[in-house]
Amino acid sequence: MPSAAHRGHGRALVEAVKSESRLRGCKRVTLRTFTDVPWNAPFYLSCGFIERDPDSDFLRDLSAAEHQRGLGYGRRIQMNFDLTDELPR
Repeated sequence: MPSAAHRGHGRALVEAVKSESRLRGCKRVTLRTFTDVPWNAPFYLSCGFIERDPDSDFLRDLSAAEHQRGLGYGRRIQMNFDLTDELPR
């Protein structure tokens, strides 16, 4: 929602996910998003996520299912944040 933009809520949620994931012993956070929606992939890039190819059967199957169902809004990508590369805040 544009009226809620640029207040830090999204970034705070991403940081909370990273923090909770570290506490649970996760090594990375993975998401799938649209590349052509201006506030999706660019926002996650600014949070330290990088685009990666699906690297497990589950993620490859998920990608294929998304493509098969034609989700619209443009191309979807997988993005990862490696939790071992950053110290907790």
